[in-house]
Amino acid sequence: MQLGVKRRERLVSYRRKWRIVSEYKQFFYEFDAKRVEKNIKRHHLALEKTRGHAINKQKETEVRYLPESFGSPMVIWIFGSNVANILWDEELIYITKNQKIADDYRKYFQMLWENVGQ
Repeated sequence: MQLGVKRRERLVSYRRKWRIVSEYKQFFYEFDAKRVEKNIKRHHLALEKTRGHAINKQKETEVRYLPESFGSPMVIWIFGSNVANILWDEELIYITKNQKIADDYRKYFQMLWENVGQ
């Protein structure tokens, strides 16, 4: 899978369940190596129960933690003008390419980012 993340963009994500690492390990590490190579910082909101997970210590990554009540099987990635809604357990990825939608998702992300624990 190719995701159009460009150099120096920011990749933000909500509710990381880390299934990508256990079941799609090769994809994750290849994607993450390219992200770091392009100097793309990852900011993600993860559930509190993932605190201390090795993935939270990846290069160019900053994480903040959501309470367990935010748990969901869906993961959201926002990059450039794209929003990816991902259900790893169904191997379903739906990508919307629209700047207005991506900007609105970023607003939601930013509000959560500013109001949760580090």
